[in-house]
Amino acid sequence: LWIFLVVSLIWGLTWIAIKVGVEATPPLFFAAARFVAAGGLLLLVMYRRIDWRGIVRHWKAVLAIALLMTTLAYGLAFWGMQHTPSGVAAVVNLSMTPLALFVIGLALGAETYSKRKVIGVAVGVLGLSVLFWPELRSGKESEAAGLLALVSGTTVYSLASVLSRR
Repeated sequence: LWIFLVVSLIWGLTWIAIKVGVEATPPLFFAAARFVAAGGLLLLVMYRRIDWRGIVRHWKAVLAIALLMTTLAYGLAFWGMQHTPSGVAAVVNLSMTPLALFVIGLALGAETYSKRKVIGVAVGVLGLSVLFWPELRSGKESEAAGLLALVSGTTVYSLASVLSRR
């Protein structure tokens, strides 16, 4: 139970930190700074464990997935958070990820089809539509653009996740 609480706290605080960061600095600069810092730290910690030959051998795939996952996906998400509350962004990300993973996985042959899964996706899409309909109908184009950027970022992240399985 305590592990779940710690993970939930860290994950929740991440969205608040991103919201504060994109209000103080340009979103793409903030995203880049976050990933350069985190990547540098991980590189120091994992340097001896990294399969450098595998990275060199598959450098095109590694580069494509890295650009999709960190640059495009988080660029869209961080930009979208300028126009969206952090709680909404967290809900969009958390709820869209399994939907996007399933649909993309199905399209790329990495997921199996079942009526039960399709019904689950349909219910998820319906639930998201009901949840965010007021924001989309509010007439505030920036909020709708922010939601679209968050959904797009989550979808791109899911695409990169499915591609990285190979």
